[in-house]
Amino acid sequence: DVKGELWDATAGYRVRNYGPVYRFAPTDRNGATNRYNPFDFISRDAAEAADQATVLTYQVVVDDPNLKEPYWENRGRDLMWAFAMMIAVKAPTEKRTMKGLAELMSVPFSEDPDSDIQQLLDSMTRMARRTGIFDLEAAANAIRAGIKAGGTRLEGVLDTGRRYLSVFTRSPNIEHTISTSDWRPEHFRTRPGT
Repeated sequence: DVKGELWDATAGYRVRNYGPVYRFAPTDRNGATNRYNPFDFISRDAAEAADQATVLTYQVVVDDPNLKEPYWENRGRDLMWAFAMMIAVKAPTEKRTMKGLAELMSVPFSEDPDSDIQQLLDSMTRMARRTGIFDLEAAANAIRAGIKAGGTRLEGVLDTGRRYLSVFTRSPNIEHTISTSDWRPEHFRTRPGT
């Protein structure tokens, strides 16, 4: 309901006759919207988070059948998944947001073992070995190799991923709307008429 016409015409009737109605309108400048943070619905357990982060990244970077060569989108999504796993499993609550994901994907490159990116990649590798989720180590290795190769191709892959995330981080209204959740999907099942 991009224009809000259906909400205006039916929300009051639906509330009176059926049950709760939720309006997710992250661009509403008055803040007349429910809030939804995808990371609120991703487990802190790595095994569960792996599947849930896959769903998230495929919703952010949607397959485009018109692309002749989807390399950049596919690789951007793969690395976004690895960073989303780190956010889901390790980040403090206030960083478990799309902005937190974008920030993590923007950590500056460095070969210095004490740099933020190298510490992050070490943590990713440890998580991979602890959980048996091989793709985390593969992503860390790919990022390390990209940094050693000068970072140009890696920067292109990460830029592709960040381009898809930018819609969530460019507007303070949207960022606020998706920083926490005030409803849960199970409300649709447990509250009749929702």
